[in-house]
Amino acid sequence: MNKPKQPCPKQCPNRNAECHAVCEKWLIYEAERNQAYIENGKEAEIYRVLNDIERDRKRDIATGKMKQRKRKK
Repeated sequence: MNKPKQPCPKQCPNRNAECHAVCEKWLIYEAERNQAYIENGKEAEIYRVLNDIERDRKRDIATGKMKQRKRKK
């Protein structure tokens, strides 16, 4: 999931120092953004685990702890 686009540009006429605390558009954006961060973190964790498994398998084959399977013809 991609991070949602910010609702307010730099030139927003309603922008002020407390905008992020009270602006409804910003609060909705913030909830969607946080959800996107959680989902992206889960995807990254799955990728890391799969990468670690593959790296360990290659290392075991290279050191002789595990033999590579021969393909059936």
